[in-house]
Amino acid sequence: MKIDQSFIREIVDRATPSPLVSSTIAMAHGLGLIIVAEGVETADQLQFLTASGCDRAQGYLLGRPMPAADFRHVLRLRPRHDGALGGRSVILPVA
Repeated sequence: MKIDQSFIREIVDRATPSPLVSSTIAMAHGLGLIIVAEGVETADQLQFLTASGCDRAQGYLLGRPMPAADFRHVLRLRPRHDGALGGRSVILPVA
């Protein structure tokens, strides 16, 4: 299940984050689904998502779009899990 970047942006735009993102993560996990947060652009967003149990993230903070050949090279250099989400996967965008 994906969480749209418009909800991810709200995490740091508000004085107190909306419970919508953390509730969505909890509900999806209850249904046995994996959560992907789209549009993660700041360390604060990633920290909130990690603390909320988000499984995967994608966005400019984690990697800019790149040609497929460059992406293959990045995959060879990176460990399977880089720890950014507490040992969970990080999704890098491909141009």
